[in-house]
Amino acid sequence: MLKRLFAALVLFAAPLAAHASPQLALEWGDKAAELHADTVDYIAAIDAGYEPVISAAYISELERFAVTAQRLSTWLAASENGIELACLMADIAEESANEIIVLLSTRDTRIQSDALHHLADILQQADYVARASVRHALSPAAVSLNPMDGCPKRTAPQRLALR
Repeated sequence: MLKRLFAALVLFAAPLAAHASPQLALEWGDKAAELHADTVDYIAAIDAGYEPVISAAYISELERFAVTAQRLSTWLAASENGIELACLMADIAEESANEIIVLLSTRDTRIQSDALHHLADILQQADYVARASVRHALSPAAVSLNPMDGCPKRTAPQRLALR
């Protein structure tokens, strides 16, 4: 049920890609850095033997982060040669959503720790992807194309390999 709800949020946000911009990409990268710091704090608490309560505010920010990644993906896919970055953004959105579902569905600290470690990796990569997206958007080759035609579908083993 949670996955369907989150999928609906992502689909709702997709038409908002017209509002995506290099500025939004930079802000998204900055938010990724903030969320990374929060994620590392949760990991440290688990490593210290505590059973942290994942805050609703943290989950809400992660959800917003994932929805924005999807918006940026759609925006990048509409630019010439932006499909690779668009696919990275789409993967970040999907993987973030998957880990949010895990965090919401378990109290097992080992499983939470695995999800948080994966989120930390995603958030660390997001800043790099955001800055690359800005460089791409500011290039003179940005023109409108048919969005999202070129993203390859990843199999479950390929997604696990990204971890």
